[in-house]
Amino acid sequence: MKRGRFSQTELKAIMENNHDGHRQRLRSEFLTNGLNSLPPQRVLEMLLFYSIPRSDTYPIACRLIERFGSIQNVFSADCDELKQVKGISDSSAVLIKFAASLMNYKYHDPIIGEEIKNINDLLRVFKKLFTSIEQEQVRLLCIDENLRIADNIHLANGGASSVSFDPNDVLQCVKKSKCRFCAIGHNHPNASCEPSKEDVEATNRLKRMLEQNGCTLLEHIIIGNDGESSVMRGDVRYLFV
Repeated sequence: MKRGRFSQTELKAIMENNHDGHRQRLRSEFLTNGLNSLPPQRVLEMLLFYSIPRSDTYPIACRLIERFGSIQNVFSADCDELKQVKGISDSSAVLIKFAASLMNYKYHDPIIGEEIKNINDLLRVFKKLFTSIEQEQVRLLCIDENLRIADNIHLANGGASSVSFDPNDVLQCVKKSKCRFCAIGHNHPNASCEPSKEDVEATNRLKRMLEQNGCTLLEHIIIGNDGESSVMRGDVRYLFV
């Protein structure tokens, strides 16, 4: 063998080591900063690690986003649609559908079916959801016409001091659940429950968007390290009914 050249076996070993290193770096990024630190293609790439153990899953993830337009649409697609994308096998399609279902898994969720009679009920539910959570999160409660919680959806993770969410994600969840009412909440684990100007503006935009699609946003609750607040009402005694 010539100096500076590698055999096919050596090249394969080098490529596999680089491949494993990339996967570990992506896992570390997720563990350190959460999923919101990753673009949709990287989220799908990482998910596919567990059905495609050796191949590069990033191009497949890119094809999924190109085909369906968003990660939410990827999760909403059925298995046959997913398998039309090059590189998606039966096992990968099932894994994607499993991950989508896992996000809304509620078999053991004790708050499903709870009645929301007033804002204090919402405060109690969101306080329960955010207990011992050390990073900011956004959650959506889909509420049926009888004012009972029909779904509890984890919308987004943030860091220790900030979180954001896409109103279109809320709209998609609401349409899927066909709920007449909903409420969102997020936490400030290291800060006051006082809503920011951005919180108020985002809530108003979301309220208008949902109203145009037949759903009423009941409230946006913030749970802080000093208590809780209501973005829309500002009065914890307000009754919905």
